[in-house]
Amino acid sequence: METVFQTPPDELLEARNKIKELEEKIRSLEYNIKEKNETISDIEKNMTSQYVEDWTVTDDYSGKGRFSGNMYWILGEGMVFYENNTIFEGSWNSTGEITEGELRGTHSDELLAKWEDGEEIDLDDDEDET
Repeated sequence: METVFQTPPDELLEARNKIKELEEKIRSLEYNIKEKNETISDIEKNMTSQYVEDWTVTDDYSGKGRFSGNMYWILGEGMVFYENNTIFEGSWNSTGEITEGELRGTHSDELLAKWEDGEEIDLDDDEDET
């Protein structure tokens, strides 16, 4: 026997499906938040800061300036251009210490220094071996 206050079965089924869908979205969002928090935590564990003075900086629009302040280092890799016309390409740890890489003359491409496993390699030994 049906009463006036009874919800039609189709509406009830639709509501249950919507609840399940929303619960799944909530679980997905909770997982994403947890994953992002772990990523942020990993980055923070692999980061340290050092005070630098009078660094030359170039912004995204090629504007030049000077920078003094705290620089945050993270484990990374890339290229660093120096004012003395040298360029470093390689990787470094969270304290800014070089782990792998080469320092070369910007215009001459002359190899000036090389690092492997965190140690600077004596270039004279390399030349003797070849």
